[in-house]
Amino acid sequence: MRMSFVTLLLLGLTALLPSTALSAAESGWAFALKGQYAKSNIENWNAVYPDYIKAGGVEISKKLGLGFDFDAGVSCSSTKAKALTGSGRTSSETVKTQFVPVELALVYRLNIFPNQIIVPYAGIGLTHTFYQQELNDDKRSGDQSGYHLRAGTLLLLDPLEPSASRAMTRDWHIQHTYLFIEYYQSTVDDFGSKEIDLGTTGYVGGFRFLF
Repeated sequence: MRMSFVTLLLLGLTALLPSTALSAAESGWAFALKGQYAKSNIENWNAVYPDYIKAGGVEISKKLGLGFDFDAGVSCSSTKAKALTGSGRTSSETVKTQFVPVELALVYRLNIFPNQIIVPYAGIGLTHTFYQQELNDDKRSGDQSGYHLRAGTLLLLDPLEPSASRAMTRDWHIQHTYLFIEYYQSTVDDFGSKEIDLGTTGYVGGFRFLF
């Protein structure tokens, strides 16, 4: 049975309830800007489109305690290519496919020491992907649900530019800035009920700002 994404969203938002005490300087919130470079799980995707999908997105995070964070994010990709004819030859018409995955995740970040330079992390979560395909005046759209796994590393950037870090804290209340890179894998086939898997496998990177 397909689970309602709205229900999953409401369940995820309950994780935002206060959990553990934070220092006076930290709010427990974080914001990330990210980019993705990944292969589509759709069979024969590269027969029409480039091998890799490039996407950009944003993510917010709330600290829960004991190293766990609740993350919510959205990203978007748009890929164009020449459509194929019925005989499999390349035509002069352009086909465009867009994906918008919305995600909720529980992430464990191994941050033990204050100002820890390297912070490894891993997480698991739910993915709900909206899609639209355009060929001339013909538009097809829909959505599917699934799950994703991620594992990566945060690199603290504050020591590289201490004066800039202090200015960001003073002007924007940003306590720490990180560079991150992660391995990402998703399966988005309505939990096995659809033949087409809208998931991706690849890498995500970007900047994370802790408030």
